[in-house]
Amino acid sequence: MSNLGKRGFSDTADNIIFIAVTVAVMLALLGFAYVQVSGIGIYEQVYAKQIALLIDQAEPGTTITLHMDKAVEFAKKNDRQIDKIVIINGDSKQVEVGFRTRGSYYMPYISDYNIFVVKPLSQDGTFVFRVENKNA
Repeated sequence: MSNLGKRGFSDTADNIIFIAVTVAVMLALLGFAYVQVSGIGIYEQVYAKQIALLIDQAEPGTTITLHMDKAVEFAKKNDRQIDKIVIINGDSKQVEVGFRTRGSYYMPYISDYNIFVVKPLSQDGTFVFRVENKNA
């Protein structure tokens, strides 16, 4: 007599699948908790919102310099390339800030100006961008 259930799986296979799914869910929850507790998620939001607000409030011809020391610190801990932490996408009008190799925070901005990154975020924590008219 076979030890198989109606679907053709044994109870052992069902248990293994259940344990694997449970472990995957727990790992996802632990990863989310780490991001929240470490402050990474909060800092990503703060920097993205700050940059988007600065873009929206800036006049054409303005050069903005930000000191983002905490961003560099988080990126080094998470093996993220420093010059890839802040990305300003003029086509989608979004600021992307991410300190981890996976996952970022996106913040849209309203301004219809061209945004030029003068100096990508560097080891010294300085990020410089310029706001120009659309026809510049």
